[in-house]
Amino acid sequence: MWNKLMKYVSIVLVLGICGSAMAADWLGGAGNYSDSTKWSTGVVPVKTDGAATWVSAGDSDVLINAPQSSFEFFANGGSVTVAAGGNFSTQYNVVATANASQFNVSGGTATTGTNLFVGDWGQSIVNLSSGTLNVGDTLIAGAGGSANGTLNVSGGIMTTAWNWYLGDSGTGTVNVSGGSVVLGHSGMGGNITIGQWGTATGNLNVSGGSIIAAGITLSGVAGTGHVSLTGGLLQGNTLAINNIGVSTFDIAGGTLNLKGDITSLAGVTGNGILGNLQFAYNPGTDFTSITAIPEPMTLLLLGAGSFAAFTRRRRS
Repeated sequence: MWNKLMKYVSIVLVLGICGSAMAADWLGGAGNYSDSTKWSTGVVPVKTDGAATWVSAGDSDVLINAPQSSFEFFANGGSVTVAAGGNFSTQYNVVATANASQFNVSGGTATTGTNLFVGDWGQSIVNLSSGTLNVGDTLIAGAGGSANGTLNVSGGIMTTAWNWYLGDSGTGTVNVSGGSVVLGHSGMGGNITIGQWGTATGNLNVSGGSIIAAGITLSGVAGTGHVSLTGGLLQGNTLAINNIGVSTFDIAGGTLNLKGDITSLAGVTGNGILGNLQFAYNPGTDFTSITAIPEPMTLLLLGAGSFAAFTRRRRS
C-alpha cells in the first residue's frame, strides 16, 4: 500500500513540475513505437518530454525494435514488445495496469527509471523470454486490492536494484522457468516479500533458472505467501515464514541456498512432507544447499533403473 501511495504522490509531483505536459496515447491497432501517426500528440514520446505515455486499446500491438524512451509508461490494454534491437527506457515507472495488458521483453533491453508495477489495479502480465529487464528500484506485483499481476521469466537476465513485493495488497505471482534474476546493487542486497499486507497473496514458482536475493520473507505484514521450488536455484541469505500453516514453502526439485550452516527449516516441506529435506553445508561459500528427499516411488524408480543398467553391463 505504501508503494502504491508513493507512486501516485510521485505522479502528482511530476505533473506539477511538468506543468502543461500532455499525455501521449497510443491510438490503437498494430504498429511501431517510432510511428508518430500512432500517437495522439503526433509526436513520438521521449523521456525528456515530461508526459505520461499510455497504451490502452485492447487491440494494440506495439513493437519496439530500436532505441525509444518515455517519461512514465502505462500499459493498460493490448501488448507492448521490446524485441531484438530495442532499447526502451523510462525516467520513472513502467506500470502494467489492468485490462489483461502485457509488457514483453523478447531479445531487447527494457530499463525502468524507478519501479515496475505488474497488475496495478487489474490483471496484467509482464514476460521476459530473452534479452534484459532492468528495474531501477522496486518490483511490485499485485499492487491494489483487486489487482492480479504476473511476471513470467523464461529466459534472459533480470536485475532489480532493490526489493520485490509479490502481492502488495492484491495478488502477485512470479514464475521463473529459466534465465537469471538478481536483486540488489552496489553491494546492497534486495529482499523478496511474498504476500505483504493482510489482503495480499503472493506466489513464487521456480522451476528453472536462478534467483539470487538477500532475504526471502513469506507474509510480510499479514499477507499470505506461497513458494513452490521444483527446479533451478533460489538463493537468499535469510528465509522467514511469518504465517506458518497459512503460508507455504515446498521443495520438490531444484535447490534452495541459504547463508550459514542450516540443519532444519520450520514450515518448509519437501515433496509436501514437513521436514522431508536434506542439508549440505559448504564452508567455503558459507551456504547450505537444501533439497527435498526423494519420494519413495522416485527412489524405487531410481533403484530399478540402476538395477537394469547393472544387468545390462553384466550381460555385455
